[in-house]
Amino acid sequence: MLEQELKKVVKLTAHTQRNWDVSVPFPQPHTKKIVDFATDIPSKNGINYFDLVVVTDNTIKRELYDCTNGYTTDGGDQKNSQVLAPLVLVWLNRFQKALGPNYEFRGKTDEYHQEKMELKEKTLNDYVFLTEQLVNMHIGLSSGYANIMAGSIGYKTGFCKCFSDHPKMMHTLGIDKRVELMLGIGEANETLKANIHHEDAFEYGTTIREPVKIINL
Repeated sequence: MLEQELKKVVKLTAHTQRNWDVSVPFPQPHTKKIVDFATDIPSKNGINYFDLVVVTDNTIKRELYDCTNGYTTDGGDQKNSQVLAPLVLVWLNRFQKALGPNYEFRGKTDEYHQEKMELKEKTLNDYVFLTEQLVNMHIGLSSGYANIMAGSIGYKTGFCKCFSDHPKMMHTLGIDKRVELMLGIGEANETLKANIHHEDAFEYGTTIREPVKIINL
């Protein structure tokens, strides 16, 4: 990809998109491109650290939306409409069960128990290092890859990390694993600013991004 094209992709996906053009279904070939890119990432010790759920069903997206935490306003809490996008990707922690009602830890997944001897050997028998640091590092890589591929096709994107009703998310997805991150992908509703809610006139706040400190040695 040429440098100028990459800069366009970064500009296209740099800010959270909150509203969408849902007039047509998300093209399956584009879904495959994005998913292939998101799963073909570098992996420490060859371990698969996450599952990726691909959501296009509007009922499921609506239930996930109901689980999100948005902004608190005078009129009540506002949910995060980036997960009402035509395509939503959901990253799951392969080694932790879904969190309980008060974010309590509910235990290790069956997959962890099935693979624990190999996992312990490869991660120095450090479960927290495996399920928190390594899982999140690889989800960060995967979601970044997905974001770039989506932008290269011409789509806007919106990450969502703010969600609270983990039991409902488990029920909605039918999978007893911890949701770590969601990403909405699709064409924007060009009649609205990017930070306007998908279904009403609510305008999400914006922040000034802090600069990254560059250290040259």
